[in-house]
Amino acid sequence: MKSFYATSFKSLSLVHSNDKFLGRIAQLCKKYASTFTLLFFSLFVSSVVMGQATVITDKSDYQPGERVIMTGASWTPGEQVSISIKEIPSDNQPMQYSATANVDGKIIMNQFLTLQTHLGKAFFVTAIGALSQDTAECHFTDAIFVSKRSGNWNAASTWSTDPLANGNVEGTDYPGANAIVTIEKSHIVTLTTNASCSSLNISGDPNGQDGIPGNAPTQLNVLSHALTIGQWINLTSSANNREAILTTTTGTITLQQLNLNTNSSGNAGKSRLELGVGGTLNVSNRITTGGSGNQFTIGNPSLINYNGIGNQDIFASTSLIYHNLTLSGNGAKTASGGLRANGTTTVNAGITFAQ
Repeated sequence: MKSFYATSFKSLSLVHSNDKFLGRIAQLCKKYASTFTLLFFSLFVSSVVMGQATVITDKSDYQPGERVIMTGASWTPGEQVSISIKEIPSDNQPMQYSATANVDGKIIMNQFLTLQTHLGKAFFVTAIGALSQDTAECHFTDAIFVSKRSGNWNAASTWSTDPLANGNVEGTDYPGANAIVTIEKSHIVTLTTNASCSSLNISGDPNGQDGIPGNAPTQLNVLSHALTIGQWINLTSSANNREAILTTTTGTITLQQLNLNTNSSGNAGKSRLELGVGGTLNVSNRITTGGSGNQFTIGNPSLINYNGIGNQDIFASTSLIYHNLTLSGNGAKTASGGLRANGTTTVNAGITFAQ
């Protein structure tokens, strides 16, 4: 086989060859050297610049009236990036926005304004490039009490209550029955006595603890105590191996609604309920899940009690195997899908159960 080598596009030498074909290639390479150089340079720049597309918010938690500033990088220059914001919990369709990537592949969107009605909610953001079809995700919350560090629930030093501090100013109190709470940044909060609040977000923060990358979970440990939530608990996680965990041993968690939501466009995040041996979960409305990566770790024995007044949906999924299941309150209790219970199922008087 005859061969050649090139030290540059303009100085290509033939080695042991009188082949006219190879000579013609050498002439073409010399003639179109600048074109080839530009092509290879463009491919090189594309491989360096166009990494994993991203979308982030300037803060992890907001107050009503604050504008959410979203930025991103590594999108295809000039492409339209659709931005979907899903409010949790809510039965409304996601809110739709868009941004155009500049010549550096960067985007910015600041059209979303948090409202008073958003207090206590979590928001999942999904961005999709029209040309590249790249997808990026993040999430944020809207609360009053925001964790400042790991610590006990009933310690004021665990919390920030400054509306614009984003967790950077130490609070003077701890959450009570009317509080709207977010635990974030890989903080681990522990109950040392019974506690209550209006709504709670446990946010698997993509930046890790205090902005330091890592895989530590954001977690609330109920232990053997009672946690009473007036409305809902949101467990939210988006990519980067971040986890949002609600755990109890022999304690009791009482709420209207439990929402587990995980969005992952790369490394898997996790939202997880750990109900220990002897633990109890009382649900007066429903359990919901969104995305993938949601987990239920249910002890044996443990109890999940649907105690709503009126009709109530029973969460049924391959991801949840009940041990002891009780249907109380009144009205019709309906399970759609494969309901699995390995222990005792109790249907109280006045309850109609359909599967």
